[in-house]
Amino acid sequence: MTKLVFVYGSMKKDFCNHKWWMNDAVFVERVGMSGYKLYDTGRRYPVVVKDTSAFVFGEVYKVSEEIYTRLLQVEIIAGYNVEFVDGVYIFYFSSLNTLIQKFGGDIKEAGEEWLWKEGR
Repeated sequence: MTKLVFVYGSMKKDFCNHKWWMNDAVFVERVGMSGYKLYDTGRRYPVVVKDTSAFVFGEVYKVSEEIYTRLLQVEIIAGYNVEFVDGVYIFYFSSLNTLIQKFGGDIKEAGEEWLWKEGR
């Protein structure tokens, strides 16, 4: 059985974690999702936080149950929540406060650096 997963940062095609997580996945489409805001953690990956006034761009991949289970385990341990929205799973943080507790005060709104490859 396969699942659809929305990725918005380092797991997107041509970004640093794609080869580790999405290499065997099947690309479905590029989409935007409302209700989430993208933040730069100052590390090699961004995160999204629930925000009803925001919108984030990303990619949808069809993944095996095995890949999904590994993703779920790693992301939940890292503090993410998972939500099933319009047939797609997305991993996110529930609030900006939760994000700051996890990563410290260096959090900033992400810009176009996560839309395009450019060395990420």
